[in-house]
Formats: sequence, C-alpha cells, structure tokens
Amino acid sequence: MEARTVNAAAFNTFLNFSMAAGANVGNLTLTRRSGHGTATGRGFTPTQGYAVPIGFESIDAHWVADVSNNVSRDITISWLSAWDNGKNLTQMQLWRTNAPFTIGSPWVLKTTGTVDMSARTHTATAPAGELRNAWTVSDLTNPLPVELLSFDAKLKNEKDVELTWYAKNEINLALYELERSIDNIHFETINTTNAKNQAENSYAYLDINAKALGKDVLYYRLKQINLDATSKITPAKAVYFRKSLVVGIYPNPYRDILNVQITNPEKQEIELSIMDNLGKIYLQNKFSDSYIDFKPSTFLPQLANGTYILRLKTNTQTEFFKIVKQ
Repeated sequence: MEARTVNAAAFNTFLNFSMAAGANVGNLTLTRRSGHGTATGRGFTPTQGYAVPIGFESIDAHWVADVSNNVSRDITISWLSAWDNGKNLTQMQLWRTNAPFTIGSPWVLKTTGTVDMSARTHTATAPAGELRNAWTVSDLTNPLPVELLSFDAKLKNEKDVELTWYAKNEINLALYELERSIDNIHFETINTTNAKNQAENSYAYLDINAKALGKDVLYYRLKQINLDATSKITPAKAVYFRKSLVVGIYPNPYRDILNVQITNPEKQEIELSIMDNLGKIYLQNKFSDSYIDFKPSTFLPQLANGTYILRLKTNTQTEFFKIVKQ
C-alpha cells in the first residue's frame, strides 16, 4: 500500500493489519508479504513471507508499517490458515526485527511466555520507532534467531585476550563455542560455554597467554549452537600483538597511483604527510582506524618526477619512507 494519511485516526483492517486510534503517525506505507520462503531464500520478494535457512520459521507472513512520525501505536495483525506453516497456535510468540526495513536482522521477542493465538489474530503495542521493523509470530518450538548484540575481542595485559559477548532472547540455544585461528581460515575451539537461555545474558572468557603462540595477530569468532544442532558463526575479530604500525607502500616507484596500507592495531591517531627533501609538505591527512587503505595520489597535486618522503607520525613514534615518482 502506498503512503496514506492516517494521522491520529484509527486505521481499519487492510492487508490483515489495523491500528487503533492514538498518537499521530502522519502518513503510513504498509507492506505485507506472505507465502512460504525457500530453504535458501527469504526476504522482500512479493511471494515470500519468512523462512530462515537454518530451520527456524514464523508463520508465512510478516508486516512492516512505515510511518512518517516516530510514535507508539496499538497494532493488530491477523492471518489466514494457509499461512500457519505448521505452528502450534496455542503457544505463539510475537517477534519483531531489531532493525527497520529488513527481515535479515536478528529478531526480538515481544511477548512474555506464550500466547494462545488460535483465532489467528494478535494485538500488541508497537513502541515509538518499531512500526518500521518487520513483525510476525511464531510458536514456542520455532523461535526466531537469537539477538546477539555484541561480540568483542581485546588484548589485555599485553599477552591475554579478553573475549566478551552479550545476547538477548536466548531460546532453545544449547551453547557457545569460541574459536581461534592464526590465519583466519582454519579455526580451533578453545572454549565451550552453556547458554543461559534467559532474557538478557552477558558472557566473558580469557584466552590466557595467547601471545605465547608467537603470532602478530590472532583471529577469534563465536559460534552459536542450537538444541537442534543448527549453528551460526559471527565474523572473525582480529587481535594484534604488535603495537607498532605495519605499513605497505606500492607500487614504489609509482607513475599514476600510489597505495598506502597501514595496520594500526592500537587505533592511534596517525598523521600522514608527503613532503620533498626540503621539507615542503604537499599532502597531510589524519587517520585513526585499525586498518587504513589510502591512495595519496588521488589528492596530490601533479608532482614532478623525483624522490619524496612519506612521514607517519603518532604520539609514540615517527617513521619515514622514501617514495619515488616516475
């Protein structure tokens, strides 16, 4: 449904969705997608409701109400028996995504316990800012993916690695496995932690004396394993044991394009300067990212052929590199 002015009035049932009168929502654009997804597909195609590849599934429909005013309203959704998708309607739960305009993000459980939705309808309050998220329902034995809010890996005491993670809505989650790698390809399990299966949970593990492995960088990732043996793995986090900068400059000599790549594990502020042998500065930039991929040639004036100096300066060190323009 394209944008329709609703303001504070009630929105009568349309696309199996309605709103009681309340706060001024302004304009409303309503999207309902129904129909079963596939084992490898999910999303905003018109014929798909929702199906998660790892096996957790809702009913075959979800709703998004895009409103122009960020307010709270009571909403009611309903569905046809053809969309039941085998759910136990006496033990249902309401879910919404953690981010607007997507169904690929983690889902947030909005009901406490279970609700009998045998009538295939449910009314709930959508707090301010949440109407734009996707809404759907599933049953107790088919919860939607757990919301992993954070996973972090940090160097501690210059030799240990502290791993922490925080999750919400753990349901039917068996355990977590922490994995470590020296090459970001082959991983080994270094710790197994049972899931608490509570509303909000925080976890921590210390990889003691990881520096003894003798590597400048180690990679860590977290695997969530469900009771039915399905799993999900986070992207890997890199932990650097070298505090100095790792710098790559290529090609050198260069003609047109000069690339500078810097690994900055401590996220120090770096001042990058390019100057001639007399100290005249032609370019100066500042960075503080852990990894920098910069093309100075894009911003440099047309330099005469010759030898120049690239200087990298932080609060603790200054390094000089010779570059040649041909």
